[in-house]
Amino acid sequence: MCSHGSCVSAHCEKCRPKWMKCPVCGEKTGIMLRQCSICKTELTKEARDTASVLWRQKKAEREERKHLEKASAEMKEKMENKTSNKEV
Repeated sequence: MCSHGSCVSAHCEKCRPKWMKCPVCGEKTGIMLRQCSICKTELTKEARDTASVLWRQKKAEREERKHLEKASAEMKEKMENKTSNKEV
């Protein structure tokens, strides 16, 4: 459970980002940790903020892609309906 109490943390959009790449070793580490779990380098607020910004950008890209795919599917369906109506 996440901090919101009702979602599964692995899939919660409210609780993300959960992970970031360590700026020193490049390994995935928890964003809320004070230091990298691999190389023990201190994770600065700037590094965590950068990870949050990158996550928001990727999330916006995913949402835009999803929107475009839906619009494309709707347009394709309309075109198919027009074609089938002309054949009748």
